[in-house]
Amino acid sequence: MLVKIGLCKGTSMKPSQGGYEEVFVLVAADKQDQYGQIVEETTGIRLSKKQLEDGIRDFYDTLKGKQVCVPVYTRPWKSKAGSVGQDTWLSNENGGKPVPLVSSAQLKAAS
Repeated sequence: MLVKIGLCKGTSMKPSQGGYEEVFVLVAADKQDQYGQIVEETTGIRLSKKQLEDGIRDFYDTLKGKQVCVPVYTRPWKSKAGSVGQDTWLSNENGGKPVPLVSSAQLKAAS
């Protein structure tokens, strides 16, 4: 299972080229840029139509400002013009809800 760990920034909507609106869970995490500076990077995790119908968007809006560990999967794509990329989607594992964060101290105590 892949996860995205960071600060939940709630959800956002963006119009797509197909005429409908895409919904994303926003997760921000610190990373180092090319100059060695720490910058915040926000990842938009796409929600499926089924997840929207199940109310998962409202659930993530309640987590705004909290640390989360979100289950995700990636899907690569290639445009007709030849550009390539990948989208990050919310996984259905754990019902699409965040999985508990476990510290290294908790892992040592469990073994």
